[in-house]
Amino acid sequence: HCEQDYNDCLENKCQHGAECVDAVNGYTCVCKEGFSGLFCENPPPMILLQTSPCDQSDCQNSAQCLVVAGE
Repeated sequence: HCEQDYNDCLENKCQHGAECVDAVNGYTCVCKEGFSGLFCENPPPMILLQTSPCDQSDCQNSAQCLVVAGE
């Protein structure tokens, strides 16, 4: 009988601090937030913040900053 349980997480390939969850004849990687892939090998997508000239403008008297195309 093959009833001896082996901890498959002992030699897991989980990456980026993922949690290994032992299963029958295998394991599953539970990725940290933002990571994906079978072994959590894919990092979160890079988000580039869009800047605007209005970010540097302090309008006064309730005025609203508008970005005009071509200027």
